[in-house]
Amino acid sequence: MTVSLSGKLAITRAAKEMSRVSTATSAAPVNALIIGSNE
Repeated sequence: MTVSLSGKLAITRAAKEMSRVSTATSAAPVNALIIGSNE
């Protein structure tokens, strides 16, 4: 699987936003979403 550079930046930015918004929750859901979006 290959993700374009802009795709990686978008995923990273989304992950940072989500982690900032949901700091009270576990990181597991965020990691699951990142893995799922990469598949």
